[in-house]
Parts: sequence; C-alpha cells; structure tokens
Amino acid sequence: MGAWDYGILDNDTALDGLGAVVDGVVADIDRLAGEPSNEETVGRLAAAVGIVLQLAPAALDPDTGNDRTRGAVVAALTVHADGIGAHLSPGAQRILGLIADGEVALLEQHPAEPVDAVSVDGDHAVHLAEPALFEHLAAGTYVDEVATRCVQAFATDAADEEVWTDLAREAAGVGALAALLVLEPCDLPVELLTEWQQLAALGLAELELSDDGELDFHQPYHANLDAVFDALLDRAGAPM
Repeated sequence: MGAWDYGILDNDTALDGLGAVVDGVVADIDRLAGEPSNEETVGRLAAAVGIVLQLAPAALDPDTGNDRTRGAVVAALTVHADGIGAHLSPGAQRILGLIADGEVALLEQHPAEPVDAVSVDGDHAVHLAEPALFEHLAAGTYVDEVATRCVQAFATDAADEEVWTDLAREAAGVGALAALLVLEPCDLPVELLTEWQQLAALGLAELELSDDGELDFHQPYHANLDAVFDALLDRAGAPM
C-alpha cells in the first residue's frame, strides 16, 4: 500500500476503505432488487443510488465505469420502475432516469468541502447529495445505517494503537471518514470523533519525537485529517 499525496483519500488504503463502503451500498442495491416494490423499498433504493453518486460517481459511467456497480444499479431501477413512478417525486424520478440512461453529465457532481483536505488534486473527492434522492423518510433511515457502518469501520482501525503513527498506510477506515463528510442526515458520534482527533494528534506527536524520516509527509497529512475531524464535529454541532 502506498501514499502519494497529503489528502486523506490520496492513498491506496483509504481508497480501499471508501470502496468497501460503496461495495456495501451496492450489495444493498442488489438485495433491494429482490424486494417488493413498495414505498419503503424505492425510498431506500433512491438513497442507496444517491450515495453511490456521492462516493463513486465514475463507477456509474456506462463507458468507463464499474460494470458490477452500474449493472446492479440499472437492474434495481428497472425492477422497481413502476414503484419509483408511484412513490417518488418527479425530481427523484428524473435523476434516477438519467442515471439509468447513462447521462454522464449528471455524474459531474460538485465536490464537498473541505476539498483539499480530502484530495489535494481533487481526483478522489466526495460529492454533495442530489436532494431529491433523499426526500423519502426511508431514505433518511438508510443513510443513517450507512453512516453507522462508516463509524464502525473507523472504530475497528482506531482500536489498534499502531495505526495512529501511520494512518495513511494502515487505516482503511479513513476512507469511511471521508464518506461521513457527505452522508446526511445522520447522527455523528461527537465523543468518538473528539477522541479520535486527539489520538491522531498524539500519533503525530510521537512521530515528531521519534524524528521520523517522513515528517514532511506526515505533518501535512495530519493537518488535513485534523481539518476533516473539525468539519465532522462542526456538522455534529460540537463546540470547536
């Protein structure tokens, strides 16, 4: 595994972690394709597709995207076409129709802040939501479920003390932190985020005391990670 820049997604490990979040959502989309086409099912489906659009929009490109991801999305939208027409808003219907038709222009989502902290060159940004896909009550419930998975993913890494001195190479859960920047509405765990931010600072301090030969990488990386923790705590309403 390698790191090639200072953004929290500018390394193989975090991208694997973000990919794991997306894979979980795609697995949900597969399951939803086999469920009855009622209001709750299509509400959850709209949110799941919306999350893929936020975290991995390029995967939905019919020409250059991920066949597994796009295939699962198109199959589920086809199965539930009648339910989508009956239960979702015209705005949601329009966006899901564009995705099913492979309209690449829709995939050019605006990246969410803090852009530079997530990816210095912007190649691995996470993106703002399409609000129409998250209007249904069932959508909000689903988003919170995915956010809980993201918290659990980082918590798994956080339990390993050695991770804190090489987060860019050892903590796949950092990719899940990036996802949390754009998943809403969801309840963010203020106490855990605060604890993790403090542990990251201690990890950097340990590197600085050891005169680590890669401080010119670790220091700006940790500054970006700190900015992400600040953004998450700000979203959670925690005092800064």
